[in-house]
Amino acid sequence: MAVATSFGINIRGSLKRKFEWNKLAQRTMDAAKKSLIRQAAYIRRVARSSMHRAEKASAPGKPPNTHDNPLIKKLLYWDYDDSTGSVVVGPVARRGRSGQTVPELMEYGGTVQRPGQKVRTYPPRPYMQPAFEKGSTPVMMSAFWLQSLEGKDYRVSTD
Repeated sequence: MAVATSFGINIRGSLKRKFEWNKLAQRTMDAAKKSLIRQAAYIRRVARSSMHRAEKASAPGKPPNTHDNPLIKKLLYWDYDDSTGSVVVGPVARRGRSGQTVPELMEYGGTVQRPGQKVRTYPPRPYMQPAFEKGSTPVMMSAFWLQSLEGKDYRVSTD
């Protein structure tokens, strides 16, 4: 029975069900994990689709073109870490002869000198940072959360 007062409503009696905080916490953690996994998969998909097959190198500042063997596309992965509750998205690091990884060289640019050859300068051709920015907008993140909570797949236009 509820009695209205000038300060609010007092509820007399007790609730018949005990609220299960542990279940709520577990479901929230499960939804957060699903949301992060969906976001990681989306960022990977955006990064892979930004690279196009072409014989020439892409313009500086644009995502790299893949040539005959699109290895960089194949080496893009994501992984969820249970111990930290976080995801990592990106290419597998493959060290070049210069000590700098090939994905770093593609993303940020840099110089490389092989023994007996002249110094070569590579301009940056970012593909991971633009994909991360596209997958981390408030609209996209809320869509990932809704998908995780409701189990539905929402198609969100970011254009």
